[in-house]
Amino acid sequence: MKTTKYPRARVGVLLAVVCGCTLVLHCGSVPEVLVESDDGFDGVCHSLYGAACDKSCGRDADCSSGLHCGSDGTCTAECDGDTVTCGGSEMCTERGRCEPTPGVGGSGSGGTGSIIMTTGSSGAAGDGGEGGGECGAVYEEATEVKRPMDIVVVIDNSASMEGEIVAVQERINSEFADIIDNSGIDYRVIMVSRYGNVFDENFDGGGPFDSAFSVCIGSPLSSLECPAAEDDPTPPVAHNPPIFYHHSTDIGSRNLWCRLLDAYDTSDPYPNERDDFEPIAEQGWQEFLRPEAFKVFIAITDDSPTTSGDASCAGTNFSDDLDGARAFDEALRTLAPEHFGAFDDDAPDEGRNYSWYSIVGMAGNDPESPTPLGPDEPVETLCCQGDGDAVDCPRSNNAPLSDGVRAGEGYQELSRLTGALRYPSCYNDNFDDVFNAIAEGVIEGAKLSCEWAIPDPPRGEVFDKNKVNVEYRPGGGSTPVTILKVPTLEDCGDSGGWYYDNEDDPTLVLACPATCDVLTADPAGQIGVLFGCETRYEEVH
Repeated sequence: MKTTKYPRARVGVLLAVVCGCTLVLHCGSVPEVLVESDDGFDGVCHSLYGAACDKSCGRDADCSSGLHCGSDGTCTAECDGDTVTCGGSEMCTERGRCEPTPGVGGSGSGGTGSIIMTTGSSGAAGDGGEGGGECGAVYEEATEVKRPMDIVVVIDNSASMEGEIVAVQERINSEFADIIDNSGIDYRVIMVSRYGNVFDENFDGGGPFDSAFSVCIGSPLSSLECPAAEDDPTPPVAHNPPIFYHHSTDIGSRNLWCRLLDAYDTSDPYPNERDDFEPIAEQGWQEFLRPEAFKVFIAITDDSPTTSGDASCAGTNFSDDLDGARAFDEALRTLAPEHFGAFDDDAPDEGRNYSWYSIVGMAGNDPESPTPLGPDEPVETLCCQGDGDAVDCPRSNNAPLSDGVRAGEGYQELSRLTGALRYPSCYNDNFDDVFNAIAEGVIEGAKLSCEWAIPDPPRGEVFDKNKVNVEYRPGGGSTPVTILKVPTLEDCGDSGGWYYDNEDDPTLVLACPATCDVLTADPAGQIGVLFGCETRYEEVH
C-alpha cells in the first residue's frame, strides 16, 4: 500500500466533484491529510482519465494529452491543475506531473510550511468576490508597473557612416519613438554622438577618423529643425526634456566602447574642441540617466572594438570577441552599478540592468530583407555589402563606404550576453525593420518590472497591510500559487517571495529576484492581491 499526501483543499475538491457539493476554500492554514490507497497516483489518474491510464508507453508522447509515461511503462497522471492539484510548493505540468515551482515557495507562518495551491474561484464571504471565504478575502487583479526605459543611442561618426546616420535621422521618430510613445512607457532617448549637419562632411572642423559625419535629431523627439542639405543652417544643439538629450561625443571607427565610457562623466563636446559649441552636458551623459530605469543601448557602427592605443583604447581589454564583451560589461557595471547593475566576479551574468542592441557590419541572414538575429543565434563572422552579398570582412578603411568593414563580433557577443538583437548596418533602407523590432523589445522589457500597484480594497473594506496576500495565476491555467511575504528585499532568498515598497506606507508589491525570474518567464500570468486574510510570511532565518 502506498501513502500519498494531498493538501486538504485538493481532497475537498475531489469530494466536491463526487458529491456535487458547493465548496468554499479557506485562505488560512491548510493542513495536509494522508490519503491511503493501494495504487498511489494510479487512482488519481483513473478518476481523471479512465482507461487511458492503462495504455502501455515508452515515452510521454505515447500518452494522451495530460498524461505522462510512468516508471512502470503505463500512462499516468498525478494531477490536472484543475480538479486535482499539487500540494506543497509544486505546480502541475502539462503532462500531469507535480513538480517544484522554481523561485516560489518556502515555509510560511500560519500554514503548513509550504505554498498552498488553491483551485479556481472560491467566492469570498460577504460580497461574492474571489478569494478565501472564511476570513472574507477578496481577490483583486494588480496592475503591473512598467519600468521606465533610458535608451542610449551611440553612433560611429567616421567617414563610412553617412548612410547609417541619415537612416537614423529619418527613422528614429516614425519607426521607433512613435511606437514606444504610443505604448505609454516612460522613456527617454540619450544620443551619444557628434552633433551637427550630416550633409556637410567634416562639419565644424571634423575629420575622417571620428567626426566626418555628425547627427541631428529633429522633432518630435527633439525640438530642433535639423538641416536637410549641406547649406542649410544648423541650430545649436539642445535637449528636449524629458524625452531627448544629446551629448556630443566624437565616436571613431573602433573606439565606440572607449569613448562611450570616457564621456559618461565628461563634458561635451568630447574629445575634440569646437569653436562655436556651447556645452549642454557638462556632467557627461550620466546626468540624464535615472536610477529606477532599465537601460537600453543601441550601437551603430560598421567596424569593431579594439584595444589599440591609436583608437584611444590603450589599456583596455575591449577585444573583438566574447572576452572583450565581458570586459566592457564589467567596466560599465563597475563604473556605475546604480545604473547598469552591480558586477560580481562570482556571478557575472546576474544583476545586469541593461541590454545592448548592435547594428554592425555583419552579414544579413537574407540578401534582400534580413531579419534581426536573436541572442540564441551564433555570431556572424562575415560582413555585409551594400548589394546584399555576404563576404569575408575587408578589415580595411579602403572598403567601399556602403560595406561593412568588420563584423563587430565583440558587439554581437554583448548583444547575446544581454538578450538583445543584432542587425547588419549595410541595409540603411531597411532600418525601419530593426527599429520596429527594437521598439517592441523595449516595450516588452518595460513590462518586466516585477512591481505591481496595490489595488484599492473592495467597497466596504479598509486596507490593512497585515491582511494582504499575493497570488500568482499562471498563464496556462494551472493552479494559482500563493507567494509568501518577506520583510524586505534583503530577506529575499532562493525560495523567493514578495515585499512592500514601503513597509510603513505601502503602495507597491514587489517580487523577490527568484520569484521575478518565474513571473517574467510567464507573460500571460497574472498577479492578484487577496484582501482580508492574515499575511502569510516566509520564514527568514
